[in-house]
Amino acid sequence: MAVDTGFHSLVELLARHEERQDQKDRALAKAVESKCLDMVEVLVQNGAQLQTVPLEDVLLTWDREMMQFFLDRGADLVTGNPFMIAFHNKVQRALRPFVDYKKARPEFADALQAQADRALRYFAGRPT
Repeated sequence: MAVDTGFHSLVELLARHEERQDQKDRALAKAVESKCLDMVEVLVQNGAQLQTVPLEDVLLTWDREMMQFFLDRGADLVTGNPFMIAFHNKVQRALRPFVDYKKARPEFADALQAQADRALRYFAGRPT
């Protein structure tokens, strides 16, 4: 509820003193859904686990700063094909992080390209 209300200091206080990891992680998912980067930052600083939010959920926010926040902190680029899902949903803001991380993380280049290829095949097969 604190995330829903945007009550920053309450979110920080609750996250700092919450012992149940699942509560912190659920609040993080809610903050992503609400596109509240400041809340995401507070929750991660106070122990919420970034990896519990699928990258596709982050990409589907269309929020480039939030995308960058997750990617810079090691979000999973491959599991669940997050970029393919973003491209299927025409999330244009996912293009720059895709290109940047494909160059910066060559060990993921093939897996990332496969996601782009799947999205292209999807659109190529659709009638115009």
